[in-house]
Amino acid sequence: MFNRVYLMNFFNGVSPEEQDEVVLFTELLRSKFPELTKYNLKQCYYLKKELSIVEMGEKFGVSPNSVKKARQRLRRKLQMPSSITFREFFDQLHRLR
Repeated sequence: MFNRVYLMNFFNGVSPEEQDEVVLFTELLRSKFPELTKYNLKQCYYLKKELSIVEMGEKFGVSPNSVKKARQRLRRKLQMPSSITFREFFDQLHRLR
C-alpha cells in the first residue's frame, strides 16, 4: 500500500477536503485490483470524478485519443462490462466494500 504523503504528492492538486477520499478510494482499488499501476489509480480517480477525456488529457499531458485508448485498457484490466459506466462501476465497488 501507498502511504498518505506519497499519495498526496502523486495526486498533486487535490484539495485537503478530498485527501481522505483519495486515500480510501485508492486503498479500495488496490485491495480489489492489486495489479493496478499508479497511473491506473490516478486515472480511476479522475474517472470517478467524471473528468472529460479532454480534461484528463490535459492533466496527464497526452492527447484525447491516448486517454480513450487508456480507458479501454483500464476497462479490460478491471474486467468491466461495456454496458456500465466507470462511475457506475466505482459506485458498485464502493457498495461491495
